[in-house]
This record gives sequence, C-alpha cells and structure tokens, in this order.
Amino acid sequence: MESDREYIDIEVVMDWSDPGPEGMSVRPGALKVDEYMKNSVVLSSFDVRTPPVGKTTEIEFGEDGKCRIKMKIERTYAEAILEGAMFANPGFIAKKWTEKDDGTKEYEEGDLLSIGLVAKPPAESQDNGEDPGSKG
Repeated sequence: MESDREYIDIEVVMDWSDPGPEGMSVRPGALKVDEYMKNSVVLSSFDVRTPPVGKTTEIEFGEDGKCRIKMKIERTYAEAILEGAMFANPGFIAKKWTEKDDGTKEYEEGDLLSIGLVAKPPAESQDNGEDPGSKG
C-alpha cells in the first residue's frame, strides 16, 4: 500500500444466509480463506490493473450466515462504503453446492479469491447499516 495515502480501519457485514434476488446463499464455514489471507489485498471493482486500495485484516463467518470482514482501506473508499455508495464484493470459486427445489443454490464449499469494492447503482445507494454484498 502506498504510504502517501490515508488508510482507515472499517468492518463490513454481509448476510449470506438469504438467497436474495441472486438465488444464492453461502453455508457458514463454506469458504476457505487461508490462501487469500496470505495476500489479502482489496481491489477497486476487481480491476487487477489498478493498485490495491487496502488490505483485509480479518474475515469471520458466523453461524448466523453473516460474514464480517475487517479491512484497512483508503479513506475515500471507506467513506463511500459508510455512505452506502459502494459495497465489498467477495469473489470465490464454488467447488460444491446444492440446488434446491425452488431453484436457489446453497454453496457448501469454495475458495475465497478476492475482495473488490464495487459502486452501487444510484437507486440502491442508501446507508442501511449493513452491506448487502454479493453472493459471489
């Protein structure tokens, strides 16, 4: 991370227990994070050509289906998340899942590859205290 930029600590919470409009949920403990945490950079919009905007310091998957991600990221990105204009979007490879009768999928096993910060469409940019994230 570049030293001339100001970084702050932030925590985002994503609820992966509800399939939502994407029709996907992630079972607690399904994603392995060990490899990602060895180089846990946070990217802006998953663009690998731009420098990282921060680093993930901790990831916790609760039995309640919520994923808590602690990051140290550039202040401008942290403020955009807190204002509801951006969200953290984990990218992962699903290795095992169950397709349910209602057409939804529950991911049971996978590897976390990246965390990108993504802008929300203007109509969705509201601060509701919780990051909806993406299911992958």
